[in-house]
Amino acid sequence: MNKTAVSSGRGVTQAVKEMDRCQLINPGRSLRIPAMADEPIRVLQRYDHYRGPQRLGDLWTLHRGALALRCALATHPLGWELRLTAGSSFSRSQVCKFEREVFDVTEAWKAEANAKGWT
Repeated sequence: MNKTAVSSGRGVTQAVKEMDRCQLINPGRSLRIPAMADEPIRVLQRYDHYRGPQRLGDLWTLHRGALALRCALATHPLGWELRLTAGSSFSRSQVCKFEREVFDVTEAWKAEANAKGWT
């Protein structure tokens, strides 16, 4: 943490904002997003310009009958890409610039799928 920010009277909140801004400026560092209280802290791997896009895995899978709905995560030059597939057909994709956005979008998609009968 920036010691001058705390000692100069700007407070801890301002120092945390400066720290967050520094992390956003330096894309080589992973950002840590606190998860729910009972879950571990999640850190997403960043895009590597030498290796290109990397598939990071499925975030969740829901089923309806014989079909499986998967939300897959991959690195992307602008952040991370979420891909939603039902069976072998592509359904939806979104690029997220921030880790918090990744988790918010996946939760929204999952809630939408649950409302449509996917379990």
